[in-house]
Amino acid sequence: MSQRTDTLAARLRDEDAALAAFFAAFLPEQWRTPIYTEGTPWTSHDVLAHLVSAERGLTRMIEDVVGGGSGVAADFDYDAFNAVEVAALAGRSPSDLLADFRVARADLIALVEQLADTDLDHHGRHPALGDVTLEAYIKAVYQHAKIHVRDVKRCLA
Repeated sequence: MSQRTDTLAARLRDEDAALAAFFAAFLPEQWRTPIYTEGTPWTSHDVLAHLVSAERGLTRMIEDVVGGGSGVAADFDYDAFNAVEVAALAGRSPSDLLADFRVARADLIALVEQLADTDLDHHGRHPALGDVTLEAYIKAVYQHAKIHVRDVKRCLA
């Protein structure tokens, strides 16, 4: 592992532990708290479901770029993707979703730990950021979860 991949993996690990502790402390009614109300409304449960599906999807896209692919398709509609994915996970219990997230995050960390510095310099298309390096892609995964956790905390306050 290089210093760059070590730093990225450590950030992902730290954020994973913080996210797990945060969601594990929820009371049953907090899972039903509305977080986003515009468009398709999302509760705290839906946000965690989104984090699970996003983590899995972004890991696949990173693998694609490492393998010489271009990342997400140019016409990718992440709103449609999110709607389908969150609905598909609606029946999962909060504890199962949290376990799913931790497995998906562990998979991403394992992938990052295998990357070389030259891999981090490859470019790929990110769903929201466009053409970025893999290093920026991975940092965006970390920031993505932090943004949603911040929004959930604000709504629960």
